[in-house]
Formats: sequence, C-alpha cells, structure tokens
Amino acid sequence: MPKVPEKCTRCGAPISWEEGASVVKCEFCGYKNNLKDDFLSLFKNYLKLRDPKKIIRNPFSLILFLPVIFLFLILNSPIQKKEVTKAEYWPTNWNKLKQRKFKGKKYPLDYDKSLKDSHTIKFKSDIGEACKYRNSLIKELNNFELNLEKSKYEFNVRVGNVYQFGIEDYISEMWNPKNINQYPGLFKSSYNPSYSKYQFDKEKTLTNFNRIYNKLQEEGKFYWDFYLDALNNWDEESKELNRIIDLHKNRIFASNIEVLRQSGEKNWKLYSRWAISGISDLYSYYYFDRYRDSDERDEISFSDWLIKKNILDKSHFDQIQGGYYLKYSPSIKPVILSNKVCGTSK
Repeated sequence: MPKVPEKCTRCGAPISWEEGASVVKCEFCGYKNNLKDDFLSLFKNYLKLRDPKKIIRNPFSLILFLPVIFLFLILNSPIQKKEVTKAEYWPTNWNKLKQRKFKGKKYPLDYDKSLKDSHTIKFKSDIGEACKYRNSLIKELNNFELNLEKSKYEFNVRVGNVYQFGIEDYISEMWNPKNINQYPGLFKSSYNPSYSKYQFDKEKTLTNFNRIYNKLQEEGKFYWDFYLDALNNWDEESKELNRIIDLHKNRIFASNIEVLRQSGEKNWKLYSRWAISGISDLYSYYYFDRYRDSDERDEISFSDWLIKKNILDKSHFDQIQGGYYLKYSPSIKPVILSNKVCGTSK
C-alpha cells in the first residue's frame, strides 16, 4: 500500500490527503508532495505481475537480472577465454613472436595457417599423454612415408626402371645412362612388397623397359631423357604428400618439446624459437639477420655475437674446445629425451 506522509517533505508542516489523490499542495510553503509507493509495496506489486511485457518493462526486472548478466559477461569474456586457451597450446599469439629484420626493415613471419599449426605445441595433461600423442604422430608419419615409397616403387615399375630390381647388368642399354654419376641407383624405392609380388613386378618392369626402349629407339630418343622427364612429373604429383610429411615432422618436433616441458625444462620455449626444426623466429627470422647485417660478422661467430650483445648468456651454450655452441639449435635434447622417455627411436 502507498505510504501516506502526514507532513510536507520540504517544510514539515501538516498536510491532509484527499482519498484517491496522488499529489497534494502544502498550504504553508506551496510545495507539491507526491504520493509514492514504498519499496516493499512496489516489490509486492511486481510479484503480482503476470503480463510478460509489463514484467520486462518494470524497473525491478533490471535490478534483479543485472547481477546475473554481469556475472555471465565476466565468465564468458575474451580475457577469460584467452586464459583457458593459454592452458591448451603455445604460442597463443603468433604476432608477439619476433619478426624478421633485414637491412633495417621488419618483415612478418612467413607462415601460413597449416605451417603455424604444425609448429604449435599442444599441451597435454601429463607426460604419459604427451608421449601417447607423440608416438601416434610417429606412427602416422611412418604410414605417410610408406605411401610415398610405394608410390615411387610403382612409378619405377611403370616406367621400366630395372635398377629398382638390380637387373641392369643384364641389359647393355642400361650400362651408360645419361648423367649416371649424378643419379646413383636412379631413385630406387625402399618399399619392399611380398616376395611373390616382387618377382611379378620385376618381370613387369623388364617388359615395360623393353617396350618403352624400343619405341624410343624408333623415334631416335634416349631412354634416360624419357626417365628424367617422367621423374619430374612424379615429383610434381607427389609434392602434396611431401608437404604433408614435412608438416608432420614439425608436429613431432613440437610434441618432443611438450615432453621436454612436462619433464620440467624451464627454457622449453627456446628449443622451438632457436631451432630450425621449430618456429625458429629468433634464429632464422631475427637475430641471425641482424648478425649478418652487422660489421662484426667477419670478426666473431654468431654465438659470440649473441653473448656480446647480451641477447643470451653463456648458460645458454655448451662450451666445446673453447667454442660456444647454442644448446637450443639444432635442438637435439628434446628428441633424445623424448626417445628415452617415450620409448621410440624417431
């Protein structure tokens, strides 16, 4: 119920209200007093509302739901999401890495999305999970490399490369191939099928060679010109698979560093930032360019230059026969440690 004041809210003089009136003028000072509901009455009236439109428009809705909205925004803020992201992988922001500096100019890192992904270190819950992930990547790489070698093997069968099967000594036309010294073994594949398939493919390759060689003789052409042209075409066809293999090797190296991190190495990031196999932004894209552009490049080594410029100190190097060698490049430690901890040889 509305609370009816008995005195003027300005001067305190007695006032009287007529029934149903919402405003009364003070006879003493002339101030217009408004009849207002007290907070409890307003809240009770709000609870009685049934019309959704009236509920939404009522000021009490804002008072009640504002803290809930505020809490929701806090829990789902970009800052909160960024903190969660930091616990999943590194680097979270590639733009913060050192950019290439060449002849006084800065250049962005030349990394596309797939290359960035391959160098990104995926965090795991413990060293066991890190090893499990790493070993699965190695298994996948073995399959990719096997597919590449199988493709090369089938190519050699198709184009009649009898070097693949070690029977070149029985064919006089194979004794003096063009540029043989530049192509020892003529790109044999290491793929090994079953014995029966090997024998079948050996005969098939010999048949293909004779067919191709005789046709080329009629046209006045040489077999090795044909072979090298065909090999160039195969290289083009296998480019995508080679790229997949290279990216997968990057992922394995990144997984090695996660094992290093799980093992308690405080400088684990540097093994990626200074290694050719890692992100290598500090080595390949920044400090080595600065060293190469300096007047001291002919006077001191890159390692000594890094120490002199206080970029790194001697604790970051291994000292061998008086020389300093950067611990983080080529970053053998993550590989050796991961092989030991995870029980693999890659």
